[in-house]
Amino acid sequence: MAPQRSAEDRIRALEAQIDALKQRKARKQQHRDPALKQMHAAVRSIDKALAASTDHAAREALGEARTTLMACLAMTGSAPKGTLAPQIRRAAGAVSEDVLLAHVRSHPGQRGEQIAGAFGTDTATVRPVMKRLIQAGRVRTAGQARAMSYAAV
Repeated sequence: MAPQRSAEDRIRALEAQIDALKQRKARKQQHRDPALKQMHAAVRSIDKALAASTDHAAREALGEARTTLMACLAMTGSAPKGTLAPQIRRAAGAVSEDVLLAHVRSHPGQRGEQIAGAFGTDTATVRPVMKRLIQAGRVRTAGQARAMSYAAV
């Protein structure tokens, strides 16, 4: 038989339930607010624009706009969960096929993340060039998905 809780314990439990219900109600109201929905959509759009932009001035202006929107959302208590800043692209521009092939020849068995890190860029920049090399039969792969490694033929 479980011991009975004291009156103070029961009151604390009820107060915790009341607080949880109040927070749930506030979250529901935030989801219904069209202004908050539009601000969340604007942040997502800015994130997409930041990922696609290579112009420094445009990226800076987008970053400032995103910071302002995130501050407004944080004040209302509805800031998105997770990271508060978009992933920063390390380098803009493509890697040439010859340079990539030379790297794969000198470093067989590396994964895409390692190869991209060697060039100071991200995997999205290296991937299309690598796919062209694979289709041309100049590079072979081993493994699947993120465990895929590359070697020159």
